[in-house]
Amino acid sequence: MKKILIILIILISFTFFINESLISYEYKEEIIKEVIVEKNQYILSNVPFILQAPFGNWDNPIFQDACEEAAILMAKYWIQGKQITNEQAYNELIELSEFEEKHFSTFYDHSAKDTVEIMKQYINYKNIKVYNDIGLEDIKREIRNNNLVIVPVNGQAIKNPNYTLPGPERHMIIIIGYDETTKEIITNDSGTRMGKNYKYPESVFESAIRDYATGYHEPIIGIQKNMIVVENVIK
Repeated sequence: MKKILIILIILISFTFFINESLISYEYKEEIIKEVIVEKNQYILSNVPFILQAPFGNWDNPIFQDACEEAAILMAKYWIQGKQITNEQAYNELIELSEFEEKHFSTFYDHSAKDTVEIMKQYINYKNIKVYNDIGLEDIKREIRNNNLVIVPVNGQAIKNPNYTLPGPERHMIIIIGYDETTKEIITNDSGTRMGKNYKYPESVFESAIRDYATGYHEPIIGIQKNMIVVENVIK
């Protein structure tokens, strides 16, 4: 009787182990991302694009300043290996702004550091870091390592002709790749409906990188070149 009990315990433990392994494997499979390399282009696959004003409702304060929130949602759905509709984006941008007001006092501008904290709590994903004093080579390295990069910029210095002039002083952009041949940074820029796979000249983009303070259009003091890195679980 004692031997039979021991055998049953071993079988149950083995079954549990196999099930846990399968669950872990399926989760990892879901979030594997690749860097597609073609003609000196390095582009992360399957990064969804979200316009920060999904239905063109730029007069709403929530969507006027929703570049950080749009970046968070693009990262979230990239991690999950999913796409997102305009209606989903609209509803979740409002939900995220309410979350920020409750836990972080404001839905307006958020620094790179505070954006990381919001991301960790809202999407329940811990493999996110902020790096200070970065340059183009730091960004490119992270892309080659299959990581997603989010960068705060001076939207007036980035010279996007699709922005409403003079452009936002505080803006946050997802970087999904770069092109070594044309010397361009490839982005998903939520600030314009033309922002999917939008390319910026490297020199212009690098000069525009500039972090800003959390709050409602707080004064910008000095130039801090920081970036957020959303890491892949699988390398």
